Amino acid sequence: MITILVIATLLLATSASPLSPRAGAPVAKPIPSTCSIVDPVLCTSTSSCPPVSYEPFRPTTTTLTPASVGPFIYAYYLPLDSFLVTNGTQSSLLKTCFETCYGYGNTGDCKSVYQAYNYPAPPRFGGPGGDLTVACLMFNRVAGIEEFEVVPENARVRWTDTKAGIIQCPA
Repeated sequence: MITILVIATLLLATSASPLSPRAGAPVAKPIPSTCSIVDPVLCTSTSSCPPVSYEPFRPTTTTLTPASVGPFIYAYYLPLDSFLVTNGTQSSLLKTCFETCYGYGNTGDCKSVYQAYNYPAPPRFGGPGGDLTVACLMFNRVAGIEEFEVVPENARVRWTDTKAGIIQCPA
């Protein structure tokens, strides 16, 4: 009984220490009206317009190189049967992807996004990967049309409803 009383007294007498920041996913942050979203990433003239601008597309291997040497900084993958996917729309999920990019690191660290349905998840946590998801990939530079490639005909069941866009904010 005395032990419980001592422990209770100690717990009440100590103050809570503040939590230190922790690692984790970026928080979706509303994009201010002073910024604009260029969506989708399109070519500037019909003469230089590659098929990637109007056919299903995916990031090139170089585009998926991690930020230490390439532009890829973060991604999240939502299972196709998740609440967010089944109760959301393509535009609401794309908006969340942009807002998560805007909330990544310091403002301006993430400059562009790519979203696709039926995107094969990468291997992680010891699993083989390959499960189809809605993917949001984020990049530390403005991703242009050259950062992507057309999905081959034999893989068109994957990488569907593809979009890429840029967040532009005044300096």
